[in-house]
Amino acid sequence: MIFWAVFFILVGAFWWMGNMGWFVFRFARDWPLIIVAIGVYYVVKGFVRRRRRRKNRSEKLEILNELGKGKISVKEATKKLKK
Repeated sequence: MIFWAVFFILVGAFWWMGNMGWFVFRFARDWPLIIVAIGVYYVVKGFVRRRRRRKNRSEKLEILNELGKGKISVKEATKKLKK
């Protein structure tokens, strides 16, 4: 997924730079910006997902460690994991 994001960013950036003159937005000339925006969107989306997964994993591991050490009961662990 990140490959395609970087691909769209690079292709769009090179196309746009190739067509660039004075900055007056014309769709016929500046449409590669759409490709760049799509690529940036996918890169940001990938980083956000990765961060959420890491956060969720660390929270789950912490709950399981507490359960393993006997600090919380199975019922408490189950409630926390369902959140």
